[in-house]
Amino acid sequence: MSNIYQDYFETLKYYLLELKIEVEKTKSCTEQEVKSLEYIYGPLPLAYKEYLKSIGKKMLFIFMDGENMSYKGTPNYP
Repeated sequence: MSNIYQDYFETLKYYLLELKIEVEKTKSCTEQEVKSLEYIYGPLPLAYKEYLKSIGKKMLFIFMDGENMSYKGTPNYP
Protein backbone atom coordinates (compact mmCIF):
# COMPACT_ATOMS: atom_id res chain seq x y z
CA MET A 1 0.00 0.00 0.00
CA SER A 2 1.35 3.41 -0.97
CA ASN A 3 1.91 6.10 1.63
CA ILE A 4 0.23 9.18 0.14
CA TYR A 5 2.19 11.56 2.38
CA GLN A 6 5.53 10.04 1.43
CA ASP A 7 4.60 10.28 -2.25
CA TYR A 8 3.49 13.89 -1.83
CA PHE A 9 6.64 15.11 -0.07
CA GLU A 10 8.98 13.23 -2.40
CA THR A 11 7.19 14.81 -5.38
CA LEU A 12 7.37 18.23 -3.72
CA LYS A 13 11.09 17.76 -3.08
CA TYR A 14 11.62 16.79 -6.72
CA TYR A 15 9.93 19.98 -7.95
CA LEU A 16 11.74 22.17 -5.45
CA LEU A 17 15.04 20.84 -6.76
CA GLU A 18 13.85 21.35 -10.33
CA LEU A 19 13.10 24.98 -9.45
CA LYS A 20 16.69 25.29 -8.20
CA ILE A 21 15.74 25.63 -4.54
CA GLU A 22 18.96 25.20 -2.57
CA VAL A 23 19.56 21.54 -1.70
CA GLU A 24 20.57 22.63 1.80
CA LYS A 25 16.99 23.79 2.36
CA THR A 26 15.52 20.41 1.42
CA LYS A 27 17.44 18.18 3.86
CA SER A 28 15.65 15.28 5.45
CA CYS A 29 15.69 13.87 8.97
CA THR A 30 16.99 10.40 9.64
CA GLU A 31 14.75 7.74 11.11
CA GLN A 32 16.68 8.12 14.39
CA GLU A 33 15.99 11.87 14.49
CA VAL A 34 12.28 11.24 13.98
CA LYS A 35 12.33 8.62 16.74
CA SER A 36 14.05 11.09 19.06
CA LEU A 37 11.19 13.54 18.53
CA GLU A 38 8.64 10.81 19.24
CA TYR A 39 10.55 9.88 22.39
CA ILE A 40 10.05 13.42 23.69
CA TYR A 41 6.65 14.35 22.24
CA GLY A 42 4.95 10.99 21.78
CA PRO A 43 3.62 9.57 18.51
CA LEU A 44 3.74 12.04 15.63
CA PRO A 45 1.11 12.22 12.88
CA LEU A 46 2.11 10.24 9.79
CA ALA A 47 2.01 13.33 7.55
CA TYR A 48 4.43 15.21 9.84
CA LYS A 49 6.79 12.22 10.05
CA GLU A 50 6.90 12.01 6.26
CA TYR A 51 7.50 15.76 6.03
CA LEU A 52 10.46 15.43 8.41
CA LYS A 53 11.86 12.43 6.53
CA SER A 54 11.59 14.18 3.18
CA ILE A 55 12.31 17.91 3.58
CA GLY A 56 11.88 18.77 7.25
CA LYS A 57 15.38 19.08 8.63
CA LYS A 58 15.92 22.68 7.60
CA MET A 59 13.53 25.58 7.45
CA LEU A 60 12.31 25.32 3.89
CA PHE A 61 9.51 27.81 3.60
CA ILE A 62 11.24 31.15 3.94
CA PHE A 63 8.10 32.82 2.65
CA MET A 64 5.99 31.26 5.44
CA ASP A 65 6.30 31.06 9.21
CA GLY A 66 7.70 27.55 8.95
CA GLU A 67 10.39 27.84 11.59
CA ASN A 68 8.49 25.68 14.05
CA MET A 69 8.06 22.96 11.44
CA SER A 70 11.77 22.20 11.03
CA TYR A 71 13.92 19.78 13.02
CA LYS A 72 16.30 21.45 15.47
CA GLY A 73 17.47 18.47 17.48
CA THR A 74 16.15 17.03 20.68
CA PRO A 75 17.47 17.92 24.11
CA ASN A 76 18.09 15.13 26.61
CA TYR A 77 17.53 12.27 24.15
CA PRO A 78 19.40 9.15 25.31
